[in-house]
Amino acid sequence: MTLADIVGVMSGPDRVRITKGSNELFAGYLGNLVHMAEYEALMAEEVTRLKEKVDITHKRYKELGLMQPLHPEETPNYSFSDLQLTIYREIILKSEE
Repeated sequence: MTLADIVGVMSGPDRVRITKGSNELFAGYLGNLVHMAEYEALMAEEVTRLKEKVDITHKRYKELGLMQPLHPEETPNYSFSDLQLTIYREIILKSEE
């Protein structure tokens, strides 16, 4: 299946992260994907995996000078009310590697 097949059944406000090998090609709202210069070429790419990706961050981590989003194996000392949950649909494209 191609990226166009996947995108065709999704909605513009969906958050997606598209990767190929170790490169992140796009991360954001699906509706903004059409503004990429490589949009047409990406649509023909073969998808090898589709999964959910969860990011948990402090709501104001940049403003407070805190580290960037945490990896699952790290344990933060944040209050639950300070956290923000973002769920991405991660689309992994076939890599030549």
